[in-house]
Amino acid sequence: MSAAVVVPLFLTEEAYRTFTPYKVGPVRLLGVIVTVAIAIHIGIRRRLPTVPGGMRRSSWVTFAALIGAQVLATLFSVSPHASVWGGQDSWQGLITSLAEMMIFLGVVLYLNDWSQIDRLVNTIIATTIPIGLYALVQALGFDPLIVEGGLQRGISTLGTGIHLAAYLTMVMPLTWWRLAQEAKGSPGEGGRRGRTGGVIFYVAAAAVQVAAFLCAQSRGPVLGLLATATIAGFGWTLILHRWRWAMAMGAVLGLAVAFLCFVNLPLAASKSVANALHLGRFAGTLQLAEGGDPFRKGHWTAGVDLMTSRLPIAFPNGGKDTWSTLRPWIGFGPETLEAVLPQRYIWANTALTLEYRLHNRVLDLWFSIGALGAASFLAFFVSVWTHGIENAGLRRTSFDWVTIALAAGIGGVLFATIGGRGFAGLGLAVGLVAGCMLCLVIAAYRRGSTEPLPEKKGSPAGLLAIALMAALGGHLIETSFSFPVSATSLLFWLEAAMVLVLMRVGDNEPKPLLAATPQKARSGRPKAAKRSDVDPLHGVWLDACGPALILITILFAFLQFDPSGTSDFLTVLGRGLTKMRNSQAPSHLAWLLLIPTWLATNYIFLNRRAGPGSLRYVVQLAVSGAIGLAFAVVVAVQTTTIGGLRISADLPEAALAQIAGYQTRYFLYVGIALALVFFAAVGRGLGGNGSKSWVREATMLLVAICVALPLGWFVGLRQIRGDITAAWGRRLFSDRQWRSSTAVLARSVQEVPESLDYRRGLAWTLLQRAAAEPESAGWLLDQAETNLGPALVQDHGLNTVGLDLGRIYLQWAAVTGADERLKRAKQGEAAFDRLQHFVPGHTLAWLEDAVLDEQFLHQPLDAEQKFLKAVAAMAQRYGYWAQYCREHAAASRSPELHRGYLNLGFRVIDAGLRDNRSPAAAAMIRLEQARLHIEANQLDEALAVTAQARSAVAVENLWQTDEILARIDLRRGDRKGALDFVGKAIAGAPTSERGGLLELKRQIEAR
Repeated sequence: MSAAVVVPLFLTEEAYRTFTPYKVGPVRLLGVIVTVAIAIHIGIRRRLPTVPGGMRRSSWVTFAALIGAQVLATLFSVSPHASVWGGQDSWQGLITSLAEMMIFLGVVLYLNDWSQIDRLVNTIIATTIPIGLYALVQALGFDPLIVEGGLQRGISTLGTGIHLAAYLTMVMPLTWWRLAQEAKGSPGEGGRRGRTGGVIFYVAAAAVQVAAFLCAQSRGPVLGLLATATIAGFGWTLILHRWRWAMAMGAVLGLAVAFLCFVNLPLAASKSVANALHLGRFAGTLQLAEGGDPFRKGHWTAGVDLMTSRLPIAFPNGGKDTWSTLRPWIGFGPETLEAVLPQRYIWANTALTLEYRLHNRVLDLWFSIGALGAASFLAFFVSVWTHGIENAGLRRTSFDWVTIALAAGIGGVLFATIGGRGFAGLGLAVGLVAGCMLCLVIAAYRRGSTEPLPEKKGSPAGLLAIALMAALGGHLIETSFSFPVSATSLLFWLEAAMVLVLMRVGDNEPKPLLAATPQKARSGRPKAAKRSDVDPLHGVWLDACGPALILITILFAFLQFDPSGTSDFLTVLGRGLTKMRNSQAPSHLAWLLLIPTWLATNYIFLNRRAGPGSLRYVVQLAVSGAIGLAFAVVVAVQTTTIGGLRISADLPEAALAQIAGYQTRYFLYVGIALALVFFAAVGRGLGGNGSKSWVREATMLLVAICVALPLGWFVGLRQIRGDITAAWGRRLFSDRQWRSSTAVLARSVQEVPESLDYRRGLAWTLLQRAAAEPESAGWLLDQAETNLGPALVQDHGLNTVGLDLGRIYLQWAAVTGADERLKRAKQGEAAFDRLQHFVPGHTLAWLEDAVLDEQFLHQPLDAEQKFLKAVAAMAQRYGYWAQYCREHAAASRSPELHRGYLNLGFRVIDAGLRDNRSPAAAAMIRLEQARLHIEANQLDEALAVTAQARSAVAVENLWQTDEILARIDLRRGDRKGALDFVGKAIAGAPTSERGGLLELKRQIEAR
């Protein structure tokens, strides 16, 4: 329950849009606790756990094969450190994968009755209430995490729109199943009024999920949702024999597909309809005009070419991959794509951001854990699906595996033939899901089993099995266009575990949840009802734990905002719940999320035991609210202990004190979450199955938590502490507070010395500080070089540290004396050359190396050759690279570097004007040319270029000419003219660009 709440719901402003490290930490901790608990349980019973009854051997064989493939790929990984610990953006290394699998194993082994499954489903549905409401708030432009501007898409607590939509796609079929159960009802479940209230509530919950899905504006999950709806609708129709449902479902899905195809047509009418319905982004789902998504098509093709190539990859530090012949079978290792793929391919239209995923689940598995691992995962998926067929009351056949394998193979060949070899992974996934659906249809209509088994016909367990199968099938389709993150990956394992558990507990009909009327005994006297049937408050304290955990998770986020400068905890508490960082957000925004979440989640955890007006509901509200309020007060008091210290460039200790306060707050939250889980587990007898040995099992769980905490600290929470520190360091760096940033980032390296990213962050800060403090530049650059030393050696140099090191030497050559300048310049050239070998076509290295050759090594011919290579790799992004040169020129304190970057920028502009025949494209390049003239203090030339560009620039970009004119007037000292032009620019600029213009206006007003 804790993992199902914390992982999807946790968010923090300290790592905005990068919530994954903070979500993965509890997953690793809980995985360690489950592992230790299983080990203690084995020690007590002195025997290994057996395969639970009803489950087939295929599921365990494929599961063990998947674990073996993960371990084997990590042992032979080209970057073992990254494969074990995971990359900084995803943290999906071997440790995280094993933690998720151990949670899956714990659910399969120790979920013993229907009440546990019911509670887990309730928890998953309940978390989508605040997630959906938060996405709706973001769609209105009131996101408290955004100070200026707003989001064009809802991201909620998942970090990105595509992952928000993907998570909701996996939860929607569970909500539909719960809605069907409420509509069906039973005589002992509160009567017609209770059923009507439940139906209304779950209809509203489903509407919130759909609205949040649309706010995400993500295209890949649309296809996953269509697959989910198809499987759920037709699956329920097949096992219930409601043929009218099949006709209605087919009509609805047909209309949905037809509408999706219509809005994707390259027609003016299609675009108008999509924009009118605010579905403009969905109009690019199929990308019919472009012939497919060029970004994914390029990466998929490059991934297939990489895995089928016999050419071994080269290590920049020397040597080649000795296991190259086995790579198609064992893979390159998890989390190594960004270190390997650039040797073959770079997507040239993403500012040269190195991708760490191929955006296709099958191809990602093939690359990371090889064909053996990919086949094991797909076989495990098929095994879970066949278990689901049995749970639905149908009889599977021995030919199911052959049918699914043939369908997957046909799909892969067909898609590869139509779209190219890169589409083989997509075709394999689509064919696999189609084959699974075909097996479900065959099982329903096969001779001898046209009728479901009597004991499972229309049973809640059978319908839930179909809902889970739909969620898993939609997830496989959706991840064929993206990749799983911690929230969706954990939910996949939880839902797969529930399918397997249903094999054991599905035959037991769920017990009535409301008080049943006492039955008469044989003697004629009524039987005495059990306490659980007559006491309306029995277990209310335990049912309040779920909503309380959800409440404190949300409060943790809101109580972070603007705590500095306060003197008492009441002020901190009040500001945390009213004053948002975004000045455009209403003061009651927090309450708009907290109160509906508090009311709705408590209703879900009632689980039809009582109505919303009952005493039980009121007491449950009071208990969960009291726990949440107590947590809020403790956090507010803890915040005041910081002393209201503000981050200061002259006092880095203040920043470190705030970091320590935030770290304490995070670990306090983790501790309270674990306490709630332990309390709920012990209160229910660790399973709700009436076990008489619950005292012994509670002791075992407590011992497991105590033993697992140190190991959990090492594998997860320690990295989170370092990430908190690094996040604050990056904030200081963005504010140009070099001294504080250096101190804080040095602390992050001390906390997690093996982290490559923290070392790179510290080196980059030292580099910027050296530019701002020329008198200390030599010492600072020496520290940067020393800091990057271990990172360069780590993992055979398969990283972009060479780029950072080359920049250090480039800066060093600019500030050092004549005797040492040539030495540093040659060191920089060697670093850049190594990166060019590692990443062919890397424009950054060639541009930087061209400046180095021209200004410090005095090799104009070499500089010209490298510049021409960079131009060939620019892929029409001349304006971007001119901006890159201008920003580096502005940051350079050395006259040589300033002049070198400006000259390079003008040469980029000239190349762009030669290659772009379109007047509009040339006008945008000229705008960047005007900005370069302003940086060079050539104001007359800037004015002339701006006037030339204004006549051809598109209407929506006219605000950029006003911005440039404002900057020209600012340089000339014309304050009034500059204010006039910047006012026009703000009025015409999109919301996302107004933050920089407002900052420019403040600079003008300060003159």
